[in-house]
Parts: sequence; C-alpha cells; structure tokens
Amino acid sequence: MPGNPDDSLLLKAVRFTDKELQMPPKSAGGKLPPEQIADLEAWVRMGAPDPRTGPTDAKARRTTPRSRQPASTGRFSAWKRRPFPR
Repeated sequence: MPGNPDDSLLLKAVRFTDKELQMPPKSAGGKLPPEQIADLEAWVRMGAPDPRTGPTDAKARRTTPRSRQPASTGRFSAWKRRPFPR
C-alpha cells in the first residue's frame, strides 16, 4: 500500500516474513541486503512514485516554483499585448 510500508505486499516479500511469499526466491540469491530493503521502505513511504515520470519527492513536486520566462522581445513580441479576438 503506497505510503504505509507495514501494509506493503512488496516489503512483506523482500523481508521474508512469510514463508509462502519471498522475493527474490532463495534459488535466485535469497534475501536482499538490509540497505536495499531500507531503500524500498523509503520508496513506499513516499507513495511509490514512478521514477521515470519526474521528481520522486511528491512534496518537492508541489512546492517547486515554476521558472518565469523572460518577455519576448523578438518579432512576435507585440502579440502578447493585443486582446484575444472573440
């Protein structure tokens, strides 16, 4: 469950707390090192965001201000001053 490591099925599997659910299996090397399990716990605590889609810290995503673009001074700079045609 995102945000709650104690309810996470993934963490239950990598911690080896259930004999029926263990990941990776013993035949593939067995239990992960404690540092890697801690990284997974932190990731679940953050809400398990997809790292391919931007910042991994949800709070940083909400509080990072957008950068202001300088006003255009080129050929089309007058366009922004004219009212929108209706």
